[in-house]
Amino acid sequence: MKESAFERKCVKLLQKLPNSYWPPKGAPGAILGSADRTGCVSGRYISLEFKKNFKEVIKKTKRSALQHYTIECVRKAGGVAMFIYPENWDVMHVFLKGLSNANK
Repeated sequence: MKESAFERKCVKLLQKLPNSYWPPKGAPGAILGSADRTGCVSGRYISLEFKKNFKEVIKKTKRSALQHYTIECVRKAGGVAMFIYPENWDVMHVFLKGLSNANK
């Protein structure tokens, strides 16, 4: 499955989470290193970088190094940032569901 198709499928499910907001995606490639999707779940900033598979996460490129750095910065600032790919989607979706229900 292409990364863009995987992302669209996931975002449809994320938009159904209670206590969450997922704004429309900005212009592609607008800011180098910015996440594919950002949102808010129960007051927490969420930054998601979608990949078509785990191999894409561990690739060593300048772009991937910047993505890893950005995720680290968001986490240090108290946000939730993660790579999302088919192999971890179920676990990450359960985590975000739990976060969305935390304030109920």
